[in-house]
Amino acid sequence: MKYPSVFLSVVFVWLVVDSVAITMGRSSLTYELYVAAIVFSVVMFLIGFWRNK
Repeated sequence: MKYPSVFLSVVFVWLVVDSVAITMGRSSLTYELYVAAIVFSVVMFLIGFWRNK
């Protein structure tokens, strides 16, 4: 994988969001949190791509 640090940070954020959703009493992520995680993943990928250009 070309961007391991970006991938790890995305996974970390995903786990944080998931644990927050569980803490709030939800067994699974809501649609809004799911979309937010995807958007953040794309943004992190673009930032990593731009920095390594």
